[in-house]
Amino acid sequence: MLMRTEQVPEDIAVLIGTQVYDYELGDVRKARGVAQLMTAQTAEEVQRILIMMDKYRLPEGRELAKPRRSRRSVSRHNCQ
Repeated sequence: MLMRTEQVPEDIAVLIGTQVYDYELGDVRKARGVAQLMTAQTAEEVQRILIMMDKYRLPEGRELAKPRRSRRSVSRHNCQ
């Protein structure tokens, strides 16, 4: 899929798929996200992106907090 949709060479596509699976980062959508974030089609670039994704992912069992109120809705009420 990455070869077709993101024009990634086969060896890099295989590397992305196996590394996303090994790092337990997610599924096909995460693999496609890695391909989209790459600035060069090299194994080193794949590692750089995967390390960044691993570093900034949420700990298991935690979810992003939902905002109580958006700023846009607050500013609309204050203008009237």
